[in-house]
Amino acid sequence: MDDFRVFPVVASRRGDSSILRTGRRTLAMWNLGDSVHYLRVELSRAIARHQRDPSDTQATTSLGFRSPGSVRRALVARQASVLLDLRAVDEGSLIEVRNAVASSRAHLHRGGRWHTVTRGAGKGAATNVLRRLLASDAPGALAVVGIGNEENDATLLESADAGFAIRNPGDGVHPALAAVRGVSPLTSEGTSGSSRCSSDSRTCRCSKRLRLGVDQAG
Repeated sequence: MDDFRVFPVVASRRGDSSILRTGRRTLAMWNLGDSVHYLRVELSRAIARHQRDPSDTQATTSLGFRSPGSVRRALVARQASVLLDLRAVDEGSLIEVRNAVASSRAHLHRGGRWHTVTRGAGKGAATNVLRRLLASDAPGALAVVGIGNEENDATLLESADAGFAIRNPGDGVHPALAAVRGVSPLTSEGTSGSSRCSSDSRTCRCSKRLRLGVDQAG
């Protein structure tokens, strides 16, 4: 049973912490950027029509969501980012959104079918927090391996000790990831490349290894 409850953080500023309970787990949350509440209010004119209604079952099913829980996690429980569906917009509308986001000193990144709006948050920032939290348990012996395939994974690979870029079927490595210094492109496409990366990472010469997948929902 999916039980996803978030305690009052909808109007929190970056730097605040909170507690999130999902099922039987209790997680500590660090808000690394402006909250989803502030982003939606400030950018409402530009982004409101590109957000998807989580109560519209037909629309969420067409977007690939398979359960009410997956809808809540992606569209309701996000803390520091907003998902936009910009697949069908024309070039002029896309430029309008990009300009509005840039004017507010926020960032717009594409990840799969979605574009994500953040300001201050991101996978790289979250990875650095986890690194600091875990460093005390293994000082000087912690290595982070990052694996990604889309534009919104760039900061994750930048912050990792070893970064691997998955080849998207038909498109190859995303240009934003190819531009990250030190990133190694995988030889296989899609999930088979990710599996190969997990196997290859075991050869990392360090006394303790950690593979982190960081979601912007936090």
